[in-house]
Amino acid sequence: MQAYVINLARSPERRAHMVRELDKAGLQYDFVEAVEGRDLDLSDAGLVDQAWVREGPYWAGAVGCYLSHLKVHEKVLETDAERTLVLEDDVLLPADTIALIEAAAAQMTGAEAVLLHHHRFGDPEGRGAYGFLRRDSVQLPGSRLLAFPASVADVGATGAYLITREACQRMAEAMLPVRTFVDNWGYFRTEGVLDRVRCIVPMPVQISPAFRTTIEHYGPSTLQTRLRETAIRIPLLSHALTIRRQRIMARNTAVELVDDL
Repeated sequence: MQAYVINLARSPERRAHMVRELDKAGLQYDFVEAVEGRDLDLSDAGLVDQAWVREGPYWAGAVGCYLSHLKVHEKVLETDAERTLVLEDDVLLPADTIALIEAAAAQMTGAEAVLLHHHRFGDPEGRGAYGFLRRDSVQLPGSRLLAFPASVADVGATGAYLITREACQRMAEAMLPVRTFVDNWGYFRTEGVLDRVRCIVPMPVQISPAFRTTIEHYGPSTLQTRLRETAIRIPLLSHALTIRRQRIMARNTAVELVDDL
């Protein structure tokens, strides 16, 4: 199965990281140059829903991320692939990646996405575990399950996911103008763009805490951005930020299996 890896041109260190991860996992892959959010015209109503963009302090990076995934979906449609693995450039892949994705892909039908990395949507600080249904779950390699979320609205993240060709087709037709975050899987399911969203639990793909997000939530000249840029150049502060990211990730990816809704 082909993997597509989204990578910003200004992030060669992330590209090098992913080459190591992909080669270690034995995957075939292509890099897709990410859309640079800060170069976009967010006032273009054909590109971005103006009511949505006014809600956020600085959505440029989020729009760039969204368009980068759309770019991958369109690229898939240029091939004859029925299922594809989509990766962002800061993930850590398990040793059994190929066996896992092949087993999960064999269960996918229609317009479906299967998340190999996920977190609680819209909650960067973590509010506790989010649930997955034991009912209708499928056993996968490594004592993992392919399971439906108890509430798809709780599930976010686009770091690693499998997607069918039909889902790519529907996403390509429905994603513009941008009116939500690309990892708002509940939105795409509710709107009927996707038939199903399932997740692999326990989560097999992790995010490397060595990399901070390239989605800027504040403008480039804001105090918050200047403080963060200063902090990452000071070793002790940079290390402290890495530890903080690890703790947030742990809280934000806590899951539990439930018997029913």
